[in-house]
This record gives sequence, C-alpha cells and structure tokens, in this order.
Amino acid sequence: MIKIFIPELKGKRKTSIRGFWRNESGKVYYDYLTSQDNYRDENNIQGLTTYLDNLKKFYQQECIAYKDNDKLKIFYSKDKIDVLNNNVVININKHNRQELKDTLKTYLKEYNGVTVYIDKENYILESYY
Repeated sequence: MIKIFIPELKGKRKTSIRGFWRNESGKVYYDYLTSQDNYRDENNIQGLTTYLDNLKKFYQQECIAYKDNDKLKIFYSKDKIDVLNNNVVININKHNRQELKDTLKTYLKEYNGVTVYIDKENYILESYY
C-alpha cells in the first residue's frame, strides 16, 4: 500500500498531520496534511507517476511526498524522485510543548524535514534522510 500525503489548500482545515521543511536559505515552512491510502495499483509505476503529477498540479505544489515500503519518496516529476531510506521517530508528551519546539528545531537543522502526527497523548515526530 502506498500512503500519499496531500496538503490542505491554504491550511483552511487543520489536520492531525503537519509537515515542516526548511529550504536552502533556512526558511521554515509547514503544511497541514492529510494522507491517502487508496492508491492500490503499486505495480503500475506509470499510473502512479501520472496520478502524483496530477495531484502536484491540482494542489499547486513543488512536490508530493509518499511512503512506499517504509521509504519516503519525494515526487518532483516522473524523472526526479528522491528516495529517503532511513528514518527517525520520536514520541513527545503532548503537554511538553517546549520539548516539541526544541526537537523540531533540531530535526529541521539536521534533516530539513519533519512530519508531526498528533494523537491523544503524544506528538510523533518522524524524519527521513
């Protein structure tokens, strides 16, 4: 199963997943994200790249991130897909916002991108590299 992360348009709807990333000049951006698990034809690479390209255009994004077999892939175009094989996951108690902020800053310096999942008791931070 392939999990595709979809940005919410202009952050109009807050979600329990947020994606943070840092550009080359050090500026930090974030999106509220939803995830979609419904792309089932994993063997049809051409169909997947067409689907991702359409999503990228529709949401006016530079790239679309998706998970495939425990790897994070960043789709820029059918000719440029970055594959990030390794990941780091940390749980932070939801009541410790300072630890969340400090860890986010550290992860963004070290990995350039962090996905934060919010559940009832914890923030789950995940970075791929």
